[in-house]
Amino acid sequence: MKNRINILITGAEGQLGQSFIELKNKKFNVISFSKKKLDITKYNDCKNKINQHNPKYIINCAAYTDVKKAEVFKKKAKLINSTGPFHLAKLCFQYNIILIHISTDFVFDGKKNKPYLETDKCIPLSIYGKTKLEGEKNITNTMKKFYIIRVSWLYGLGSNNFVSKVLSNGFKNKSIKIVDNEFGIPTFTYDLVNCIYKIINKTENKKTVIFGIYNFSGFGQRISRYQFAKKIFDISKIYGYKVPHIEKIYNKTDIRPKYSKLNINKIIENFSIKKINWKISLKTMLKIYFKNQL
Repeated sequence: MKNRINILITGAEGQLGQSFIELKNKKFNVISFSKKKLDITKYNDCKNKINQHNPKYIINCAAYTDVKKAEVFKKKAKLINSTGPFHLAKLCFQYNIILIHISTDFVFDGKKNKPYLETDKCIPLSIYGKTKLEGEKNITNTMKKFYIIRVSWLYGLGSNNFVSKVLSNGFKNKSIKIVDNEFGIPTFTYDLVNCIYKIINKTENKKTVIFGIYNFSGFGQRISRYQFAKKIFDISKIYGYKVPHIEKIYNKTDIRPKYSKLNINKIIENFSIKKINWKISLKTMLKIYFKNQL
């Protein structure tokens, strides 16, 4: 198919990058790179790939997301979450490329107790949140043609997310412990991919070109991690999964926001994105997950 739009994806080995590869779209020529093939912390590496593939859009899925380890490996977190986006922003500005960058609810401190707006003050509690916010600022201070999408509780078919870890621990143990004092809304990677594709389509059609920062997540009432785990297990029973005993615990650390539900009205209204209840998305994900286990 001729005249397809070139989209370059960084961090393709992650769950979101993999979802872009899995959800192919005939309009787009998706060129994906793992961190081994494209290291965003290396400016010349980014420049060479851009010159080679001439993308119209870059979707930055690369990130250092381990919240606990980021407190120890601060330099590495800063390089990937802050310096890398700065490199991409400079090059996108130079080559007139639209940058779509994935950020996080961890830029907020969780003390608001009602859904966060894009305009709310960012007070990150962790090195992870601080470096992600630095990455945002490096983009907003460097270029204008960008979409920064803040996402909460992202999960997909990869192994490094809450859903897969809960299921894996459930397979191994008769009892697991889940925190009951962190509240938010889960986001399925497939929903985020479809949302971004729609944003690109709208941008291409010139119907909506309102660059800036947006929130995105599943839709519904805010839940705790414990309630999320219970729902995961309730659905999984259909597929013969033996549900372990779940014990409530309370997180006493101060590096995670206790409340991080996002207000998603801006992205819904500007791009006509369909609201999808997080329970429906979770059912979809688990159906695929257990099918893959067979």
